[in-house]
Amino acid sequence: MKSMSRGMTVWGLLVVMALVAFTALLLMRAVPVYLNDMKVQNALEKVATDSEMSDAGGRALYGALQRYWDIERISHLDPRDVRVVREQGGGRIFEYDYEARISLIANIDLVFYFEDSVPIGRRP
Repeated sequence: MKSMSRGMTVWGLLVVMALVAFTALLLMRAVPVYLNDMKVQNALEKVATDSEMSDAGGRALYGALQRYWDIERISHLDPRDVRVVREQGGGRIFEYDYEARISLIANIDLVFYFEDSVPIGRRP
């Protein structure tokens, strides 16, 4: 009786390993960008919910944001690029949108776009 071996060939194993390596590369490049955006959101929420900042002027708000940016080492977005916008009801909100571009391989980049708004002076 003839026995037939079944299983993965060397070429199949190489393809699977290449896919795993490429996925790992994508994750290693993408996760820090998302963690950075989480730091941005956290900094804005902390400044926005600070009771001393509810009636503060723009200079004080941006100073507080700059302190968080320095402590958390936030990149891809400058605190001056965060806008303070007045709502129709008289309240204010932080708004931001930015694009993060990360080199993947040679001249191939990953591009991430983030935007959000956080009300100032109200608990989330």
